[in-house]
Amino acid sequence: MIKVLLVSFTFLPCLLWSNEALDLLERELDEARGIYEDQLRVAAEASDGSGSKLLVAPDSGLPPRWNTKGVSKISSNLTERISLSSRGSVEYQNKEGDFSSEAGFSRTRIGLEFEIDESFNLLADGLLARSGNDLGWERLQLGWHVNEQIHLKLGKFPPPFSTEFSQDASRRWFADLSPLVTQVAPASSLGALVEHTSGKNRWMLGWFGSEVDRVLPSLDANGYLLASLAHSTNLGGSEKVNQARFQRWHLDYLLNQDPSEVSSLPLGYEHIIAAGFQYSSGRLDSYSDLIFARGEQSSMTGITAAIGYWLQQDVIRLVARFDYANSSDDGGVVVGWGIPKQGREALFVSDYDLSTSAGRLASLYTGFNYHLNESSIVIGTGMEYRFLSEVVGGDDIRSWGWNTFARVSF
Repeated sequence: MIKVLLVSFTFLPCLLWSNEALDLLERELDEARGIYEDQLRVAAEASDGSGSKLLVAPDSGLPPRWNTKGVSKISSNLTERISLSSRGSVEYQNKEGDFSSEAGFSRTRIGLEFEIDESFNLLADGLLARSGNDLGWERLQLGWHVNEQIHLKLGKFPPPFSTEFSQDASRRWFADLSPLVTQVAPASSLGALVEHTSGKNRWMLGWFGSEVDRVLPSLDANGYLLASLAHSTNLGGSEKVNQARFQRWHLDYLLNQDPSEVSSLPLGYEHIIAAGFQYSSGRLDSYSDLIFARGEQSSMTGITAAIGYWLQQDVIRLVARFDYANSSDDGGVVVGWGIPKQGREALFVSDYDLSTSAGRLASLYTGFNYHLNESSIVIGTGMEYRFLSEVVGGDDIRSWGWNTFARVSF
């Protein structure tokens, strides 16, 4: 009897413990089964439609190298609420070509950005040049982030039109704007702009003044309107393409309300449209814009497309750009040669010492950019070929040119 009691007292706790262990094991198996089923569900949802599993999940974030703001290397907090950042940039070019050979500073900018409570910011960019008559303000802009979706801008600044012209000059792949964009890009003028971002979509609506002035233009005449729509997304990466795939579509429209009085838009165009696409995956980046310009005196249609590939990530980049423009009007395509006489990027083609009017343009630039110190220093060199036909007062032009530039942002 005693042996029976001893055996009972010995095995009873063991039985109780074993039951608890079995219950715990069942709970863990249920949890593991639930996690596994969730993973199967996510994997089934995360596919590109072809049954290929997405290895990089899509999100709304866009690549940092799509940033259009200037490269800033100096920043400090003046107080707990106020920060200060630099917006300086110096660019030097050397051009050797069939029509123009010269060297000089193509752009010199001294700028500052004040930010208050991450809601208000003030940008002031002063431009220097080889001629004192060309000194002035490129940007005197007050910005207000009303909330996470709405951003207001007021002051003097370049309108954000087309992919290339919307980028800050310190971010551009090439020293000069493409010949096509140079012909249609609006000048920096007084204006107001509201920008609304909701998820992957963004729209902008703004008004800009008619006058061009190096310091502060007036608000005479009716000016022009800017409207823009854009959709951006990250498609993620799959077994076929195991890198994130970013893309952006946009449509920009400029409406000249008084072509005879508006001097801040080139060549008296009444309607200018830019429809563009950007793509980025791994080391590859590209952008393109279809541009349509219409006016009473002149019209023009064209495309600009650029591609960049990092031979060494964030250090050495192969870049290429193709431009094509066509006009049914005599001299409807105007191309500048050399460095703009202001010693900065051109407001219009007329800012070049030498220009050619033709009916059709095709150009191709190919070169390499060397990036240092997180792209605050860029050294680039490349060759450009241009073909112009239906030249006003002359024969067709075939031109080769070599361009080398150095850019420092601070």
